[in-house]
Amino acid sequence: YAVTGSPMFDQIQHLNPDTVRAKYGIAGDRKIVLLMLAVVEPTTPERNLLWGEASRWARAKTALRLGKARLLPEIIRGDTFRQLAISIRRFCDRNGAALVVKSRSKQKDPEYIAELADLYLDGSEENYYPHFTSYELMSLADLCIAANSMAVLEAVALGIPVVNLQVPL
Repeated sequence: YAVTGSPMFDQIQHLNPDTVRAKYGIAGDRKIVLLMLAVVEPTTPERNLLWGEASRWARAKTALRLGKARLLPEIIRGDTFRQLAISIRRFCDRNGAALVVKSRSKQKDPEYIAELADLYLDGSEENYYPHFTSYELMSLADLCIAANSMAVLEAVALGIPVVNLQVPL
């Protein structure tokens, strides 16, 4: 095995959380739950079948038609992404935390996401230099939530507790 770093991570040491909080208008004493938004669209068929807005029945029929019967138990018993997002919002409310949602401009996010978030970034003003927007937000996060994303590894590398919403594929 070879362990290597990433020059992108070098940015973190130069981030001032107070400056980042001021930039995004987040109170200095408020805990932050950072949701790195999962892509749930027709371009991600398994996620769309599992977490999409269609009824369980419609998603189950589509799964069978596409030969994805292995997804049926999760479609039938699992939550939609809306239900997961509402649960995350409730968690934040119970714990006095702000819900910061970071998306990407290529995604077509449902409107309810912005409504549930205290701060919603759609990715249209994403920066990579001098500081990656995701790392700015991670510098504030008390908890990061993502779904099978590189953000999970980045949060771990940065020492942030992380919850990975496993997508059964």
